[in-house]
Amino acid sequence: MRFLATLTPESSSLRQRAKLAGSAHRCVSLYAALEVRESVNSLCMPVTFVRTMRGVIDVGGQTVSATDRLYLAARVPTLIVWGERDLIVPVAHGRGAHQAIASSRLEVLSGLGHFPHVEDPDRFNDVLVDFLATTRPGAVDLAVLRDALVANA
Repeated sequence: MRFLATLTPESSSLRQRAKLAGSAHRCVSLYAALEVRESVNSLCMPVTFVRTMRGVIDVGGQTVSATDRLYLAARVPTLIVWGERDLIVPVAHGRGAHQAIASSRLEVLSGLGHFPHVEDPDRFNDVLVDFLATTRPGAVDLAVLRDALVANA
């Protein structure tokens, strides 16, 4: 985590690469678009899509949730970025995660959907850089995490 504390817009390798490409917005947008395309392409394969859906959805709805483990992030600064108009995972889920993680910061980006980093990479990067610049790194003690896991098992 120590290297994250030194990350600034000027020293970020992503921003450096973006400057070399001529435009930070174009570089980030291209990378994000390729990432999204690969994710969508993998889900468009009928077998992959069906397996994924069977793994997370049943007749009662969504079956996968991390809410029973969010307490583990309490000692680590956590940035939660959510698009206000996310139609895939409603913003209420982000608010719930924020309430469950004491050390979290929630940023709901107005006018954006499920991919805020793609839809407005400059705003997303501003939020991320501000979080890194204004947040002290958390201390992770593996013994404390183990004890928390055992206590909540």
